[in-house]
Amino acid sequence: MLQLRWRDIFSRHMQSEAEVSTGKRVRSPSDPISAYNLVVACYNVRYHCTAPMHPLPNSRVYQVGFRGLRLLYSIPLLLFALIPLLNILVLLTQALLWLLYELAYRIHAKNATYVANPFQHMIFSPAICAKYAVNNTFLPVSRTLCPANLDNIENRLRQDGKVNVMFYNGAFRRYYECFQRVRWVHLGYFTVTVLCFGVSLVWAYPVCGLDVLRTGNSPSLL
Repeated sequence: MLQLRWRDIFSRHMQSEAEVSTGKRVRSPSDPISAYNLVVACYNVRYHCTAPMHPLPNSRVYQVGFRGLRLLYSIPLLLFALIPLLNILVLLTQALLWLLYELAYRIHAKNATYVANPFQHMIFSPAICAKYAVNNTFLPVSRTLCPANLDNIENRLRQDGKVNVMFYNGAFRRYYECFQRVRWVHLGYFTVTVLCFGVSLVWAYPVCGLDVLRTGNSPSLL
């Protein structure tokens, strides 16, 4: 009961401070590698970091390509996987995205051996994040309002006597926790693309006179 009461009081005070402070707002990432790297960047702040985490290698190709794996674009993507010649490009793109993810996953696995919980020195507060309409935010907090279990107070102190604190919600936590599940997304899309390619190779390629790719025989010119 006392813990819940303290949380209510702290939340009310923080909401009033949030109205006049300038929390750092961060745009929500559009792909899992960028999302993971946002967590890494926030963790590597000196008062969060116990052992440095390495950001994952990312590229514009992956950022743009991953958007095509959203449910909104999945049906057109599968249709493209049935169109002769175009489906070769779709298959190669899926393979490239999966490869880029696996290269990033290797770094994630190494980070996990160094840091078991990157959120240990951050404050979970969906209420504060909702106030700012963000998934995480850095705010200066009066020292008298800091949580009792907040550590590294001296490293967090600002010149105005306030303490830097990062608040986050469940969506921000999922940036990190859901990264490894994306492997199944890539595997699923690649598998379906291969199946669509196989159907196209058997049915659509002969119709288009392109069965040379399946049989090795030159298409008839008559």
